[in-house]
Amino acid sequence: MMEYVQRELPYVRSYVLRSVYGMLRQEGIAFGEEAPGKIIAECRADGTDVSLSITAEEKAFGTELTISLRRPCDGMSKQNDTAFRNLAV
Repeated sequence: MMEYVQRELPYVRSYVLRSVYGMLRQEGIAFGEEAPGKIIAECRADGTDVSLSITAEEKAFGTELTISLRRPCDGMSKQNDTAFRNLAV
């Protein structure tokens, strides 16, 4: 089962993506675009390689942002696991 968080944001998709790209750059996280609006990010947390899929889909109300772990991260600390679950809050 893939772990993910999903949030509805009251902003247009381009603003959400611009913010995501800015945060990834600021944190020095390697990323690339798999498809328009779908970002793949790779980083290391607590000695564990983490791969995230980040998608932004435009909806009638604004943008739906989804952040998913692409593969299991059993070595992730409780603190980082909690941080992942609180993403986009």
